[in-house]
Amino acid sequence: MGHSLRRASIALSLLITLTALGAVPLGAQSANLEITAILPLTGPAASLGQSELDGLHAVEKRVNAAGGIRGRALRFMTLDSQSNPQVDVQLTSGVLAKHPNVVIDGGPATNCKSVTFLYASGPILWCISPAYYPERGSYRFSAGVDSTDGLQVSLTFLRHRNLRRIAILTATDIAGQEADAAIRMLLKMPANRELAVSGWEHFAPADISVAAQLTRLRAGNPDVLIVWVTGAAIATGLTGLRDSGWDIPVVASNAVQSYALMNQLAALIPAHFFIYSLSWPAYGVLPAGPQRDILRAYFSALAAAGGHADGNTAMTFDAATLVTSALQKLGTDASPDAIRAYVENLHGYVGASGEFDFRRGNQRGLGLEDCIIATWDHAAKNWEAVSGLAGTRMSSIVPVSGSDAGNR
Repeated sequence: MGHSLRRASIALSLLITLTALGAVPLGAQSANLEITAILPLTGPAASLGQSELDGLHAVEKRVNAAGGIRGRALRFMTLDSQSNPQVDVQLTSGVLAKHPNVVIDGGPATNCKSVTFLYASGPILWCISPAYYPERGSYRFSAGVDSTDGLQVSLTFLRHRNLRRIAILTATDIAGQEADAAIRMLLKMPANRELAVSGWEHFAPADISVAAQLTRLRAGNPDVLIVWVTGAAIATGLTGLRDSGWDIPVVASNAVQSYALMNQLAALIPAHFFIYSLSWPAYGVLPAGPQRDILRAYFSALAAAGGHADGNTAMTFDAATLVTSALQKLGTDASPDAIRAYVENLHGYVGASGEFDFRRGNQRGLGLEDCIIATWDHAAKNWEAVSGLAGTRMSSIVPVSGSDAGNR
């Protein structure tokens, strides 16, 4: 037997042995495992889509560095929805024709709602949008803390800051309409009875000015202004504030918690700018434990992928990690029914966003107790916690000592 033939025979024998032992090197067992993600990489929600892409790259690198999924290298195949629901429907129809077991959709909520009917009997849809509310027991899941809980956390924070006279500026799109309904409902709660609305205005996301609306709101002499919009539309409100010279604390939706957007709008962001967030910005003051450990891994994976921590990156990181953990547990060809059952019974699962418990039935595994208020630190270019859990005072997050508190 020649040397080359002998080497080939030895290699084949080794591969057979490794296969029997379940220890095949990454990529040797079969082709890449591809999961499709439909993201808003262009259009009004592009800042969210880029954050989501960073989150997927971080998970991809982390999973593959650990050996992939059952010996297969993970690859997220991304398609651009252009932030357009109609484009999302077209792309989804093409993807589902290939019979995947799971698809990730980067939203925004209007996009996910437009494709909901396509997932009535599977596969699994995981939407990266707090404002998307899947039905209990469905094949659809959502990311983050829902926007109603986020608004409640924001109102709790305002009460603790004695900012009780509120002006509201919301968009006329679906997300804005839902925010209007949620705020009205929340203000009827006994806990919020000391809050009062001094003015309520609206604008279309495509509008180039809100000067008239801000003039009317300012006349009500509010303590704080809530500006509830998605993505780049926040620039219209912040530009109006700057041009009018109105210096007032602003509370915004986490739909604008974007690293790229904050850097782009640096000259417009007011001195007191607050946003509801998952708990990851509190890393520096979280007690030692599983979430600090996973956050350390999260920040490391993001850095390795060239990304930056922000709202959609954290939500995408957790959603993609949950999906890949299901496939690791069940097998890469697991049925949508098997994946759904696995996720719905998952509890005590610690991610970058908090501790997930899907038994609560909200198809996202998180609640307002996993939420804080954060502010953008211009100098450090990151988000920092300014409240405790659920919007309460910072004392509800136990400080940790030592240099590790700043290790981000």
